[in-house]
Amino acid sequence: MINNTIFKSIHAYECSNCGTTVGINVKIESLICPECNQSCRYISEGFMAFSKTYNLDHLIPKDDKDDSEKDKYPFVLTAKHISEILDISERIAYEIMDSKDFPLLKIGRHKKVTREAFFKWLDSKQS
Repeated sequence: MINNTIFKSIHAYECSNCGTTVGINVKIESLICPECNQSCRYISEGFMAFSKTYNLDHLIPKDDKDDSEKDKYPFVLTAKHISEILDISERIAYEIMDSKDFPLLKIGRHKKVTREAFFKWLDSKQS
């Protein structure tokens, strides 16, 4: 029935192990096959008509989900960015940036950190 049909842009992935084709509405670096749990490769993009959707977040590797959140921040972070990410005040963010093991970039009197170094540092603190 066309009245209940939804049209969405999709990105297609194909399993290199079993040949299963999967379409999702976002482009990600890798996808896990729902049939054999092996990795899928990106093959194309297009449109798909459907009447029902499923939440298949478990098919997206955890690292790719984390990266999409990280990518919304600029390559070089400021204390303001760190305060947003950690949900703390800017004053506390500056204190954290002054800690000895923090990967600080000093540019003149400005304190910054690369996004990659910050999230790597943050991951090391969660262990």
